[in-house]
Amino acid sequence: MISVLMLGMVACQGADKKANEAANAKNAAVEEQAEANKAKVEANAKEAEANVKAEEEQAKEEINAKANNAKADNAKADNAKEEQAK
Repeated sequence: MISVLMLGMVACQGADKKANEAANAKNAAVEEQAEANKAKVEANAKEAEANVKAEEEQAKEEINAKANNAKADNAKADNAKEEQAK
């Protein structure tokens, strides 16, 4: 009779151990997924930052181009006024 009880206790301990191992494995998987999500968020943030910098650079180039065109137009107008004054 005692051996049957002991076998039952050992079986319960084994089941508890398996349940704990499964829970630990699940927790590890959840932690790995959280780390992967964190890395993805960081990568997206870096990409967004790079996009903003590229857009700023493009805006600067467009402003410079417009300023250069305005300078050229002003120079042409000045030249035309000088020609008319002659």
